[in-house]
Amino acid sequence: MTDTEPSSRRGHIFNLGFRRGANDRDAASLPYTSHTPWPTSIPAASSECLTDDEREHWTTGYRMGYVIGASDRDIQRHDHVA
Repeated sequence: MTDTEPSSRRGHIFNLGFRRGANDRDAASLPYTSHTPWPTSIPAASSECLTDDEREHWTTGYRMGYVIGASDRDIQRHDHVA
């Protein structure tokens, strides 16, 4: 991704990875805490990632989502509490 491409595209790609990482952590039954370990493996980037830079954004998002992200299930639980 070049500097002339919209940051919204970068954000979208990052968020795809973040959501996947958070959901993979939840599927592995790891707790949502500050002590969650970094993922030991990273799955292939989304098919929406067309360039090396986009794949890097996706991977960064995945790692962050895995460690600190709320999964879809976590979010759904909190939506029902409010």
